[in-house]
Amino acid sequence: MTRPGRQRWIGLGLGLLVLVVIGGWALTQLQSLPPPNIVIVLVDTLRADHTSVHGYARDTTPHLRRIAQEGLVLRSHLANAPWTKPSVASLITGLHPSAHGSRTGEFSKAEKIQTLREQGRNPSIEILSEKNTTLAELLKAGGYRTAAYVSNVHLTPKFGYAQGYDKYVYTPWRPDKETIQATIDSLRENDEPTFVWCHLMAVHQYDSPPESRTFEPATHTPIDTTAAQYRRVEKYDSLESAVAAYDNSIAYTDSLIGELFDYISNVEPNTILIVTSDHGEEFFEHGGFEHVRTLYNELLHIPFIAWGPGIPNAVTHGLTDSIDVLPTLLNLVDIDSPGDLLGEILFTKSQVTEGKRESFAEKHHRDDVERFALSFEGRKVILNRRVDWPSESLELYDGELGTEVVNIAGRVDPGLLTALRDHLRAWEAKVSTQFEALIGNRELVELNTYDIEQLRALGYVY
Repeated sequence: MTRPGRQRWIGLGLGLLVLVVIGGWALTQLQSLPPPNIVIVLVDTLRADHTSVHGYARDTTPHLRRIAQEGLVLRSHLANAPWTKPSVASLITGLHPSAHGSRTGEFSKAEKIQTLREQGRNPSIEILSEKNTTLAELLKAGGYRTAAYVSNVHLTPKFGYAQGYDKYVYTPWRPDKETIQATIDSLRENDEPTFVWCHLMAVHQYDSPPESRTFEPATHTPIDTTAAQYRRVEKYDSLESAVAAYDNSIAYTDSLIGELFDYISNVEPNTILIVTSDHGEEFFEHGGFEHVRTLYNELLHIPFIAWGPGIPNAVTHGLTDSIDVLPTLLNLVDIDSPGDLLGEILFTKSQVTEGKRESFAEKHHRDDVERFALSFEGRKVILNRRVDWPSESLELYDGELGTEVVNIAGRVDPGLLTALRDHLRAWEAKVSTQFEALIGNRELVELNTYDIEQLRALGYVY
């Protein structure tokens, strides 16, 4: 007869054996899973502090909040440029604007375009050189099918943004609902691991179906018609009306993202979903509207939410920015990153990093002032430089993101300002050196009448 104590040990041993077998089977199953799909949803012109995820008073993004509750939120995530062309290029190359070279163009002012034509030439624009290596190229080389659905003229194949895609669909004014459906169709149709770039434009245009609009202005502050970049908001009778239209477009876009998330979570759960933006929007916080012109955080602070296999369920406040996305995604799917990147890995399959020490941003377009910004340790320094004569000024702000109200540059030790100026210049030199090593010379393409009209329709020609 077997003793009771021995029976317990035999039972315990059998139990452990079962656990080992099951654990080994689960590990084998996990290791045998194909690489995950990757979907990047970029909501054009979405500033972080107008989302529910970041505590906005209006519940503009309940679906993003639902995704965030199951995934990862980077609360201090910044763009590296204040408008689409350079910012998207930074995200898909892992390089700053002055390194990848797609920064500016001769199309802001109608009178300048006319002057150039009178001189016998069309305006030109910097393109994303084929000497750059894009996220799509790297994923395709790693075995991914690649597709993109975009409707922003800055991302037209003519400007170099279709590099690495098996299918790149640029359709001006394509409704976002169709773009979401095309993204779902790409996942459904491909048996191989698939990468999809899904670029949504309703928020950029403050556009939403009338039946979906729920937010109304509570007060009516007149819009300053002398403000910088006033024209895109001139059709609204008050500042609050413009903001309400913007918020309604966010809520509508959020509902579409909710439809995509429902499909992915129910049908394609082996998918990494990232929702982010290229830049934010100004609502007279610093004397202007829209975007492009400044480097304040109403333009640079953007949302970043990730969900899917290998994504930690966490909220982090560490400083991150767009150039970190490429090395992070490649690390998640075990593809090597190029060796010339300044971006850092945001998170791994097991942990979230604490963030980076500082984030560098640039502005080269729209007017005769170049701007360079550095966010670090709760501070923000901005260097403004006129390009038509040697003149520089510094701004310094102290506090959390979004509190750039009082410029304290005149209150601190001049030695500190000199050190900050030198540090910004060092950053500028570092990324310019990358450009010289990778690309060498600016690459330009001429804009035809159709290009200019598309830019005008989006509010980029005045």
